[in-house]
Amino acid sequence: MPAKSRVKKLRVAVTGASGSIGRLALPKLLASEQVESVLALDLSEPDLEHAKLRFAAVDLSRSSAVGDLTRALKESEIGCVVHLAFFSKPVRDSAFAHEVEAVGTGKVLTACAAAGIKALVMSSSTFVYGAEPTHPNFLTEDRPLVPHPQSRFVADRIEAEVQVRAFRKSHPALRSVVLRFAPIVGPSVDTPITRYLGGPVAPMALGHDPLVQCVHEDDVAEALLLSVLSNKRGDFNICGRGVLPLSTVLHLCGARPLPLPLPLATAALKALNALGITAVPPRLIDYLRYLWVADGQKAERELHFRPRHSTREAILSFAQARGSAGAA
Repeated sequence: MPAKSRVKKLRVAVTGASGSIGRLALPKLLASEQVESVLALDLSEPDLEHAKLRFAAVDLSRSSAVGDLTRALKESEIGCVVHLAFFSKPVRDSAFAHEVEAVGTGKVLTACAAAGIKALVMSSSTFVYGAEPTHPNFLTEDRPLVPHPQSRFVADRIEAEVQVRAFRKSHPALRSVVLRFAPIVGPSVDTPITRYLGGPVAPMALGHDPLVQCVHEDDVAEALLLSVLSNKRGDFNICGRGVLPLSTVLHLCGARPLPLPLPLATAALKALNALGITAVPPRLIDYLRYLWVADGQKAERELHFRPRHSTREAILSFAQARGSAGAA
């Protein structure tokens, strides 16, 4: 009987490997029998030891980044790049953030082309849909992205997506996937929504109680692995099942709501942020007013991604880890 042919395993590189989502992705990728090795690309080495893990220092803000990336990808014979080099929260130096996230994405794409990479998986956010009073109940992936010039945090993600979209047309042989994650919560992640829910008070827009959708950190890692191993391409919403009113989310987390009148909301948020009481960027106030719930059916249908945690379960996992859960 002839010997079974050896299945070729995948070599994966992860940019932003030491970041919030990178720390979720690495253990999942390393545990997969279909992944031969993982190359972590970041300024600092991940706090993780594994026989399949390698590290190369890369700074996307430097002019040498394309050459550094290309060299590292070629030397490790990488087949798929997972691009996660995005800040988990708005940063004060917006020019630096733009250089890393928007300009940096262009450098990653250039390096992928030069190194002959076969697949690219990039993280994004449902923030890119904007928060609008005219939104339908569920936003599908073909919904136009809403420019947000007032928020560099959102604008840079949209610019990164636009670059990937153009790259798909100019490099059709490279399979590219963009995962738009709903707000990520769980016992270990540090994200905008966990900082919002974990503060002593949680600002709300007076007279508004929008529906909230989240995704659990474990489901984020699962979606990334499925995208790496899949042969699918395109944009996918990754979200937990179900939605909750914002007021219910605050109750589950034991957070004290602070309703702010809209005419005073921007000034009030600036003052609260300066005092360290809250961490809500005033320019994102519309996300506390209007609907921005994503439809996850495409990911379920094409990637076979089925979230293990609902929005309620994801919120409760965060609240229980903090010891702050309200009555469920």
